[in-house]
Amino acid sequence: MEGQRKVYKAYFSPDGRRLLTMSSAPEQVNIFDAANLRGPQQIVNVGKAPMGFGFSPDGNTVLVANHGDGTVTVIDLIQAKVVRTFKAGTGIETLAWY
Repeated sequence: MEGQRKVYKAYFSPDGRRLLTMSSAPEQVNIFDAANLRGPQQIVNVGKAPMGFGFSPDGNTVLVANHGDGTVTVIDLIQAKVVRTFKAGTGIETLAWY
């Protein structure tokens, strides 16, 4: 299976409308409509070695912990695009939204 992406860590948004997965080589977040998992997915590039998600309470924004490069990617889930990326420390794996 050389050359294929490895998909891992599946999470539903708090409202249950979206399913997100992570993949490596290249590092991406895959966004699915939870009501139609066979439908088209949206793909967003993130930092090195993504390891965790933190959803906003309304489910419209997600933080992605990029373990490998110590950044957090902020994704607008409605538009399926990166809003910003910021440094957070190498090894970050778990996020929570308060």
